Amino acid sequence: MILAYTLWALGLLALLASSVLPVGTTSSKLAQATLASAQSDALVEGLVNMAIFALLDPRPEHRWRTDGTVHDVRFEGARAEIVVHDEIGRIDLNQAGAPLLSGLFQSAGVSQEDSSTLVERVLIWRDARAAANAGSSQPIEGSHVEPRLGPFQSTDELRLVPGITDALFKRISPAITVYSGKPSVDPRFAPREVLDALRINDPEGVKAYEQTGAIAQSAAPMVPIEGRAFRIRAKLKFLNSDRNAEVIVRLTNNPKRPFWVLDWQTR
Repeated sequence: MILAYTLWALGLLALLASSVLPVGTTSSKLAQATLASAQSDALVEGLVNMAIFALLDPRPEHRWRTDGTVHDVRFEGARAEIVVHDEIGRIDLNQAGAPLLSGLFQSAGVSQEDSSTLVERVLIWRDARAAANAGSSQPIEGSHVEPRLGPFQSTDELRLVPGITDALFKRISPAITVYSGKPSVDPRFAPREVLDALRINDPEGVKAYEQTGAIAQSAAPMVPIEGRAFRIRAKLKFLNSDRNAEVIVRLTNNPKRPFWVLDWQTR
């Protein structure tokens, strides 16, 4: 229904644009380009809202899976893929303990000794008490930026921590979040990079999960989702162009405001 309204609005926009501008003029070409961009934006918004309402479906058997399952959506002139990930399957930079953070860095190729250094820097960055215990609230060695001494506001902020190179951040980015609010992760919703991090400290536990994971994941739609954060990725192909969106929402128990948008990025 949401996508149907979006398509109806797009058709109306196209009709209005074609009726007011002569074909072939510079203004017409600019208007057509602007219209195509507006159409893509509207379609992406419709796709994201489709995913949100699929998550909110009161019928658990119809609720979309949140373990990275791809949902294909096709309609005239466009094709889209939508993927939903539960943030509880990622490592929260503000809540994870030292062993989990160390496993994250080691799984990305960092030595155990250097991982310990990075973990200490992350803990200092996010927590004034950790900084006090370390005897410093000044810029960490190798940085001209003072640590926040408070929670990371985004995963990109991790780039400011000395030792987190662009290459390292790229490797660990799929595994991290600031939205789960949990010190641990739920492997049912964990991407491969998180399982690799867990494997450092608990190889047998991860092996056991991987052997029975399909059984556990089959129950994923039944998990209570109120208060949880979800990452929605929508990839749209429309009018020979691509538009991608990554949106993070938190579901609520409030029927008047069933979700909050925490982050919205398009490209």
